[in-house]
Order: sequence, then C-alpha cells, then structure tokens
Amino acid sequence: MVTGLSWGQSIWTNNIDGTNPSDSNPFTTGDVKNENITVSGIGMTGLQSNAGNNAYNVKNFSTSSTINTGSYFSFTLTPNQAYTINLTSFVFSRQRSGTGPLTWAVRSSADNYAANIGATFSPGTSSATETITLTGASFQNITSAITFRIYGWSADGANGTGRISDFTFNGTVTGGIVVTAPVATDATSITAAGFTANWNAVTGATGYRLDVSANADFTSVLEDYDGIAVTGLSQVVTSGVMPGATHYYRVRAEFGEQTSANSNTITVNVPCGVITQPIASAQSFCISGTVSQLTATGTGLKWYAASTGGDALTGTTALTAGNYYVS
Repeated sequence: MVTGLSWGQSIWTNNIDGTNPSDSNPFTTGDVKNENITVSGIGMTGLQSNAGNNAYNVKNFSTSSTINTGSYFSFTLTPNQAYTINLTSFVFSRQRSGTGPLTWAVRSSADNYAANIGATFSPGTSSATETITLTGASFQNITSAITFRIYGWSADGANGTGRISDFTFNGTVTGGIVVTAPVATDATSITAAGFTANWNAVTGATGYRLDVSANADFTSVLEDYDGIAVTGLSQVVTSGVMPGATHYYRVRAEFGEQTSANSNTITVNVPCGVITQPIASAQSFCISGTVSQLTATGTGLKWYAASTGGDALTGTTALTAGNYYVS
C-alpha cells in the first residue's frame, strides 16, 4: 500500500459566529474542515451556556484551586478510513469575565487526559490568542478519533464565564491508500461441475471482488460471478460453469471504498463429465405464487419461462398457469 495526497495548514477551523452559539452543544455551524476528516464541533461538559454572541461563552467553572476534570470545552477530530492526521498546532482565542476561571489547560485523549499539553495559562478579560504546539509524536500518524479538552478552574464565582471566540487545528491529512492488487493462485477442486478460485491475502484489505469469465478478455463474465463480493481468500464457482470448457478468473482487493487493480488471470480447464440434471415435478399454486416458491432437486438451480433458456427468472417473478423449466 502507498499513501497519496496531503492537505496542509488548517484542517479544521471555526470563527464561531452567531447569536448565543453556546446554546448548541455541540456548536457546528461554520465548521470548515478537510474533506477527509469528520469533526465534532465545539462542545462542553459540566459547564452551562451563557448569553454571548460570536463566541462559545459558558459558565459554572470550578472555584477550586485544583483542576476539575469533569468540566471542559471539547473538540474531536476523526480521520476517514485510510487517512492519517498529523497535527502541528491548536490555536484559539480565549477570554474570561472578571470572575471567570483564572487557570486554564489543554489535554487530549492521546494519554487519556492525564497531562497538560504545555503549561497552564491565565486568560485576561480581553480576548487573546493561545497557541498549543502539537508537534509531539502523540499527535502524529493519527488513524482514529482524537479529542482535545480545554479545562478552566479557579473561578472567583460560579457565574464567572469563559469563552472561546474562534479556533483552528493546523496540520496535514494524508492518505488515499492504494490497495495492492492480489495475486490469484491456481484453482482447486476442479470437477465437471465447477472449481474453487483462490488468491493470496492483501495486507489491509477489507474484502475482495471476483470475476469469472468464459473468455480471457472478460467480455463474457458469468452472471453470478461479475464482481461478486468475497470476504475470504477463495470462492466455490459452480453457477454457469460448462463442462469441457475453459474458464478464467481474476480478483481485486478492497480497502473501504477503494479498490485495487485486477490481479493476474488464472485459466481453469473444466473437464467433461456427467452432470446430474435437476428434477422438477408438477406443482400447483391455488393463490398467487412466485418463482422463488418453485421446487426442484439439484444445486445452483435457475428457472426459465422457455425450454430454450434465455434470461433466468428472478425469484420475485409472479407465476402464471403454464410450464417452467429448470437447469
């Protein structure tokens, strides 16, 4: 697998505009983000909304001189499948009221919120910018959700407020993993009735797609094996296989929504042999019936309206008086 594109500088930002944004928990209006991540918006836990426009303004901060880990602003970034986040900084504008929290700190889920990222800081009553450096190893090569919390404590009163006026996470999002094509291996259990197609595993693949064809250029792909989804490393192939004929198969690996190139092509020489014909008897349906209710003895059965074949009938096709043919 190889990595593809990157997207630099701001990967998530919000100017937090509007009337009383903290009435929403989380507040997501105005989020601008990299297309290959999902974000939570700015939210809060253990705090209360407070009126204030164009900022996420909250109250109910602890008056204790020690951190209250149950009260915080929160932000979560999650890379899409097959993408990686590499952070450089978290920048935000902060401010407190005259009785708001005197001591603030930032922590993250990278260490289960155990330690402050950098030193604690003390916002003033005028808005100012805080920059948290995120170049450490804990904030690189992120492949799953990561959450940041801003804690505030040592308030002079429960009604003292703290506000975030805007924020930006800087870094890059890399990814677009290209899945390596699998290597198809020789068929096994070859009989006149079918065979088992096989291939080697591809690291990171979430599944495979198999094509089986009556010719080498795959312009006559068998109906039931046209990109069939397979979770394992083999597939029994019987439907549409003709004894005494040559068949071909190839496979692709999937990683989420991405698909590899085709594998090499394997040739299978199906031997001649005696194929047991399916057996069907007369059946009656007093009320309405469908093809799926018809019964016959055999495997891989398909029903037709004409003795010469043609397109197989779907299971939901309504039955009418007359003859149906099975093969």
